[in-house]
Amino acid sequence: MAVAALSVGTLAERLNPERLPVVVSLLQKEAEIIGRNINPFDPTLQRPSQGLRNG
Repeated sequence: MAVAALSVGTLAERLNPERLPVVVSLLQKEAEIIGRNINPFDPTLQRPSQGLRNG
């Protein structure tokens, strides 16, 4: 099972029109890599709150 969160650790002021597309592209690439490892039929994805109770 893959669980992930993508975050941008910067100030909004630094995400100017030139930099924002680069950051978006990097996040999209990372999300694609993570997405390849996620099984949509994994029961923990269908009922994630149950996984928290069993932990």
